[in-house]
Amino acid sequence: MEVDLLELGNVTMKPGNLITTTLKLQNSNSAMEAIYMAWEGAIVTVILVILCIFGLVANAITFCTIISSNLLRRSPFNILILSLSISDFLSALHSPLQIYRSIWGYLEYKLSIGACKYTIGMTQLTMFVTIQHILVFSLFRLLAILFPHKIKKFTPKWAKIVCIFIWIEVFLAYSLFYIITATVVPYKPGRYKTACTAVATEWRPVGTVYVKVALPIMLFAPFIVILLCTIVITGSLIKMRLKRGTTRRSGEVQDYRQEQENAALIQVTLIVFSFLLGYTIDAVYRMTKALDMRGIFTLRGKWMIVMISYVCLRFSECLNPIFYNLASSQMRESTKKFLRIQDDLPSTGSSASAGSKKAKSPETPI
Repeated sequence: MEVDLLELGNVTMKPGNLITTTLKLQNSNSAMEAIYMAWEGAIVTVILVILCIFGLVANAITFCTIISSNLLRRSPFNILILSLSISDFLSALHSPLQIYRSIWGYLEYKLSIGACKYTIGMTQLTMFVTIQHILVFSLFRLLAILFPHKIKKFTPKWAKIVCIFIWIEVFLAYSLFYIITATVVPYKPGRYKTACTAVATEWRPVGTVYVKVALPIMLFAPFIVILLCTIVITGSLIKMRLKRGTTRRSGEVQDYRQEQENAALIQVTLIVFSFLLGYTIDAVYRMTKALDMRGIFTLRGKWMIVMISYVCLRFSECLNPIFYNLASSQMRESTKKFLRIQDDLPSTGSSASAGSKKAKSPETPI
């Protein structure tokens, strides 16, 4: 998300500042106070640092858990989760640079142009890589429900190819553009000192056209498809359960089938919930930019939306590792094993036998 840093001429002060008026900004301090107060920036920084640390640790554990488990690596869906955890980890890793750019360096950016390009490029890369991973995950989960036998052709090898393709495609189709166009805006009297902006002035005409073409493909279409997949998956599972209720099967087969359906429904629901939490505000704001409706926001309003959206995004990336474990018993067991966590209660003979039987093969999608 980008706030236009080239239009800081006149700022309407909001109630809660000293006065409500329009004034010419003389330096970066007065500009900052017109957009946000120092204590607001400090609170947001503390929240983001906490989420950054948790995201680094949680996604690193997820990555190491899958890598260290032969069982988990045999599932193509876990390969997607592995790649997704890398994206979330990289997003958390460069979060301090994004915090500086969006808060403390917002109007007086003191880092190099290279740091500016890296910050914006990495932000775009990890964001849209995550979106496309969730899109692919939702599509293949839907196919696994509708065509359970044919989906077995989607092996871990193919999952790795898909993940590599996503990283390369997003970098070339979206992130690279912002690496080229991002720059540090020089000092302009009465506006700001320096600022890291995503699109330099000379790139503005091209950037406007590019956003109108790229965003529907990279963001809005995947957003709609993910929602539709979730609705169809939920409806299909409910229909399967109702149909199974009219037929008679052995209790063991029926219980196993229902367990698989529950796991699939929980997994999709949690991941899509996390996606909506992290990207809905951002998608709406980007839509206003694509439709040239940025004028409806004041500068303070833009900054508030950017910060709320970024906090939601970071929170979503922290929830993902938790949701992976909630949705998969094998992931939970492997995570405990990796962290050397033992259950307090000893397992009974029957449960141990069942557990060893399940451990022989990865969780199969519906």
